[in-house]
Amino acid sequence: MQGVIQFKRPTGTTVAPFTAQHGQIHRFFSEAAAPAENLDGRWAMSRVNVAYSPEATPGMLKLSDDGEVVVGASIVTTGDSRFLTGELRGNDLYMSTFCGGAGALWRGTLNEDGTLSGQSYSLSGGFIADWSAHRDAKATLADATKLTYIKEGYDGLEFSFPDLDGNMVSLSDERFANKVVVVAIGGSWCPTCHDESAFFSPYFNENKDRDLEEIGLMYGYSPEFDEASRAYRRYVSRYDIQYPMLIAGVMDKEAAAKTLPMINAVLVSPTMIIIDRRGEVRHIHTGFPGPATCEHHEEFKSDFYKLMDELLAEDV
Repeated sequence: MQGVIQFKRPTGTTVAPFTAQHGQIHRFFSEAAAPAENLDGRWAMSRVNVAYSPEATPGMLKLSDDGEVVVGASIVTTGDSRFLTGELRGNDLYMSTFCGGAGALWRGTLNEDGTLSGQSYSLSGGFIADWSAHRDAKATLADATKLTYIKEGYDGLEFSFPDLDGNMVSLSDERFANKVVVVAIGGSWCPTCHDESAFFSPYFNENKDRDLEEIGLMYGYSPEFDEASRAYRRYVSRYDIQYPMLIAGVMDKEAAAKTLPMINAVLVSPTMIIIDRRGEVRHIHTGFPGPATCEHHEEFKSDFYKLMDELLAEDV
């Protein structure tokens, strides 16, 4: 099979040719080669994506190496690469991931000093980032609950956007009064948002009788309402989403920030804002640690369950 994959973005379309051969189970090479070292463990990472900023983004690589296959994820405070899979051939590292809507290739070299360095290539975005990493069992990330906040001069969160049928929905509507409300900022184009919805939707469906509400604020590629609505209906169906999904705007950080002037910035999708029964913003989490982040994902879920139980138990 051969053809092209087209990734449509507001700035244009990236076209990626592909070939595929049925029955082949290897990812990069049909014959194995001995690795120079085992990469299993935690690595402190620095990544520079000049398409966005000349400044380095700190993070970590979590790798699991069984001697033949290397799997893991690149993790920064605002999100993760999802599942990278590949191999170390001598000193040459090859890893990749593809989920239909996005994909990436990671190439690296195991250097003489034990560090890793290389480049990552975004299939869908068409950009290249430089990265380096060194072993660090204690590598950590910045606190994702401190990056996004309500600006001084504002009492809380307010908004009014159309749902998928064009009906206006406001946070001040009666249905949200005296309830704990989770506001999820995201978009159907965002792989990590899919991970978040796969977690949030079952949680909401199981707990909606506990005075819990959730609202999805979606920022997509198309400024056309009908086109955006069609895309989000597919998203809603895929994850059995039973809470309101609102069309909040387009996928542009500055434009998105203008729709929510009370927060300092829309740094990344997804971003989660939790509001208590009194309408007070109690928690904001920038990004979402998906399943590929292993213990970070489990820690997020544990903290989320605990916080929600506390807020749902509070009186108005």
